[in-house]
Amino acid sequence: MAVTPERMTLAEFLKLARGEAGAELRHGLVRQRPWPTGAKGAIQAWLGAQIYIFTERRELAEGFTSIRLNLAEDSYVVDLAVYLWDRVAGG
Repeated sequence: MAVTPERMTLAEFLKLARGEAGAELRHGLVRQRPWPTGAKGAIQAWLGAQIYIFTERRELAEGFTSIRLNLAEDSYVVDLAVYLWDRVAGG
């Protein structure tokens, strides 16, 4: 998905963003998020593993890496998110 100067709503963005995993909407503008590489990717994977070891196996929380997070009218792809177990679908 190309960066566009036109503003759009979250609903419009989510229709266009299917298949564009790295696209983000900030303040109505679309931008492409750079994917983690090298050390950042290794740290992200390590943290995800630690969350699994200490929380998920005990059904306390679940960690997700590179997940889309919609807040108000913005949509971000965050490096790491942790949800309490009762907030996870199927948890």
